[in-house]
This record gives sequence, C-alpha cells and structure tokens, in this order.
Amino acid sequence: MARREQPLPYLSAEWADEAKRHVESHPRFREVTRGIEASMMTLVTGKPDTAEEAFYVAIENGAIRLACGPRDELDWADPDFTITADYATLAAIHQGELDELAAVLTRKARVKGSILKAMRRLSTLQALNRIVREVPTRT
Repeated sequence: MARREQPLPYLSAEWADEAKRHVESHPRFREVTRGIEASMMTLVTGKPDTAEEAFYVAIENGAIRLACGPRDELDWADPDFTITADYATLAAIHQGELDELAAVLTRKARVKGSILKAMRRLSTLQALNRIVREVPTRT
C-alpha cells in the first residue's frame, strides 16, 4: 500500500478522497466492518476559514462512503447518528491525542440520534480512525 507523502488539509475534500482510498485498500478494513451497516455525520464547528462543515461516513456491504463539505451541500441519507464537535477536538481525536469516548463523556463532542447504535459502533469507528490516521494530514 503506497503512502502519500504530501500532507493534506484535515477534513478537506482531497483528504476525504485520500482517506477513502486508503481505508478501502487497507487489509483491516474488511475485518473491522464485516457485517456492519451504519452511517454517521460529524458536524464540524470552528474550522479555520469556513462555516460549519460536515463529514459523512457510511459503511454498507463492505464498502465505505466518505464526504466532506458544507453541511447544506451534502445530500446524503439521514445518518444513524450525528456527532457535533469543534475542529480542535476532532483534530485531537484524529491525531490520537483524545479518545472518541472521552470526547463524548467530557462533552467536547455531542451525539444526537441513535446513541445505542453509536455505542455499538464505537470500536469500529476507533479502528477506522486508526487506519485514517495513516494518511499524512495537516491540521
């Protein structure tokens, strides 16, 4: 698996495309998503130089869909759950400096929608975050 050398801006469209390619080609992807169908949207506040943005992930039938962009421009199905957090919190999670569950428990991130489904998918999301961390990123 070739690794990209040039860091991409975190949560940019280019970053999302590269993250999707990397996740799909990663040997652990099929293992951590086997039998899982779920979707989530992350609403990003406080991102430098932009209004509120969204990051959408859907896993179904061994495939992943990823998209980043202005919230009102993402025309995807309603997610199972939505996480809202500021850019700094999400960057800390991405860099491995903050655990996803700790962010929710300390109210740095809020979950809306199916909390049960979010909790059931926590280990999958953590595994996917570890894979995506391998993409060179500039936060």
